[in-house]
Amino acid sequence: MLHYASGTPKNDAFQAIENQLCSQRLLSMYRDYQPNVFRWLKDVKTGIRKFDDWLASNRDAERLLDQRDRSARQMFEERGLKVEWPGYAAAMQEASNRLPGDPPQKIILDSGAFTAWNKPADKRVPVSLEDLIPAYERFLSEGDSLFDEVWLVNLDVIPGEPGRDATPDEIAHATACSDANLKRLRCEFGDKVLPVFHQGEGTERLLEVIDQAQGYLCLSPTNKIPEDRRWQWATIARCALSDLDCDVRTHGLATTGNDMIRHATLFSGDSEAWQKHAGFGKVDLIDDETIIAEHPVTRYAGDVMVDQYTRVEEKTRSRYRAFHIGIERNDWDRGTEERLIEQVDHISLISTEKQRSVRSEVGKIIAFPLAQVEMRARSLVNLATFQKHAASFSWKAPTGPSITVKDGNGNELDPEPYYGKKVEVRAYPTPDARQRFLAMSRGYPGL
Repeated sequence: MLHYASGTPKNDAFQAIENQLCSQRLLSMYRDYQPNVFRWLKDVKTGIRKFDDWLASNRDAERLLDQRDRSARQMFEERGLKVEWPGYAAAMQEASNRLPGDPPQKIILDSGAFTAWNKPADKRVPVSLEDLIPAYERFLSEGDSLFDEVWLVNLDVIPGEPGRDATPDEIAHATACSDANLKRLRCEFGDKVLPVFHQGEGTERLLEVIDQAQGYLCLSPTNKIPEDRRWQWATIARCALSDLDCDVRTHGLATTGNDMIRHATLFSGDSEAWQKHAGFGKVDLIDDETIIAEHPVTRYAGDVMVDQYTRVEEKTRSRYRAFHIGIERNDWDRGTEERLIEQVDHISLISTEKQRSVRSEVGKIIAFPLAQVEMRARSLVNLATFQKHAASFSWKAPTGPSITVKDGNGNELDPEPYYGKKVEVRAYPTPDARQRFLAMSRGYPGL
């Protein structure tokens, strides 16, 4: 899966290194975020590729970094921690010089519709085409030839309100408005505009979005519901595309949880988790876990069941895991000068060997002491982890109907004789595939 780093650019001392680490970027064109986005674009366009470029372009950079050095040293001293402080500038130069000097080459511009919809009712101002089209036009014009590809997310109208499910009438109205917006945006920008399929819109709507997709669509799981319901829905949607013999790539909006990446097999996905986790004092690192897998087994002799049991296996699988290393969060109370470790994943609570491993992995991206005191340094570590972990799970092209057929002994049969045909994957479902899909609608709960 391609990981698109979302979140508004900070345009700070760390921005050039972030750009170097980031192969794909999703940028929200919500009106409050546009100044930062266009400042980011200007810096990329003017050739700020590495930390040294940023340093040379900012008159007060060295003075500001010296101030932060003093604050960091004080923080360590207050906690009685002895470290060899590397200095902001030296640590960032070293990190930047290890990386290629290329900014992200794959860009997705998001309409900001969810950001607006998710605000309190008294502050909610919906995004309009009159605001969005000029923003998309400006980015494409100013960013011309800078990137390999730029996709634009449709201005989708989200049904209902935060905190409750949408009514059927709200869903019908929202889909009609979304389709009208897509038509208008396609007139302006062509096939680079991606339609969006939302959780709960149903099988018939999925067929409509596939017809709109031009080979690439966005999946939008419902936010603020348990994560297992989100990734299960995304997986069901991907299975539906396979059952339709349909070769459509899928981009997941806010879809970088471990189970989402592992099970949904999306072509691409994005989220702000790499920044949010850093703000909580944590770094995400790839860390294998051991799980116990139980497999029910039934054995037959002819048509007679002769044995039934559960096979238990121990398996190792890859995941990313958070480690709390930030000393500015949750580990010291300035009032009482007492140590407060409230995080079960705090680095001081893991084995000495694991602590060394965490320090080593963080150090491959940025100096460990800097990551202890600086949220932005931790975000770089998380960004590198998310990109590497997501890339280890390849997108799987649809392969036709996904029903598993077994013989009397539980062995899987070749599905081609069962269906009486070879699977031919097309850009759009055939009439027969659509009919079969709608007839199997019970197999897609909550779609």
